[in-house]
Amino acid sequence: LLKLDSHCMVSEGIDEVLASDMEDNWIVTPRFRTLNAEEWKWQDEKFYDYFYLPCPLTDTQMFRFRAGGHWIERTREKLDASIDENMKLHGSSFFIARKFFVETLGGVKEGWIDPSSGEDIELSLKTWLGPWDGRLMVNKNCWYAHMHKGGQRPRGWGISIRQIINAYLSIAEYWMKDSWKEAVHPLSWLIDRFWPVPTWPENYQELWTKWKEEKK
Repeated sequence: LLKLDSHCMVSEGIDEVLASDMEDNWIVTPRFRTLNAEEWKWQDEKFYDYFYLPCPLTDTQMFRFRAGGHWIERTREKLDASIDENMKLHGSSFFIARKFFVETLGGVKEGWIDPSSGEDIELSLKTWLGPWDGRLMVNKNCWYAHMHKGGQRPRGWGISIRQIINAYLSIAEYWMKDSWKEAVHPLSWLIDRFWPVPTWPENYQELWTKWKEEKK
């Protein structure tokens, strides 16, 4: 299965390239670029191969996994690796075996206030933390260009700011409390695997423990 936002441009033969280097327990993403929608071309030469999971404990606006997580430093440092492990999905495009998505991961949880605010988090964390030794991978041999929505390019469906805020909060609390029963690794395992991770401080475990105590 190839999931792709409608407002994207892709490289030629992207599906064949992704399928050529694929395992049954992987989710693979192409190289990420930004789309100039008016001229239907890359906005510029910048690209992003890696994405990190932002830390809710240090977010100055609210407790959330902030959208984005473009990992500029890791992208620069690992240019030589054509296929490599990735910490988190961006969410706008990914390639996955149907059986792994439907039967193993169980798709995307229904009931989130705004599923678009949690699809990338849920699939990323289920893949890494579950008992199936899953991997998120980036394949840099193909790319897609994504149009950022906002301003004059609003969402194609209605949702209030309050709903978005509540979704961010509920999703962050669920995963930061290690609430998922099928996990064989805690979330801290993933942070340590990719350490150091932007926005996560050296004393994140101390802050995390304090937050958990306050939530009891």
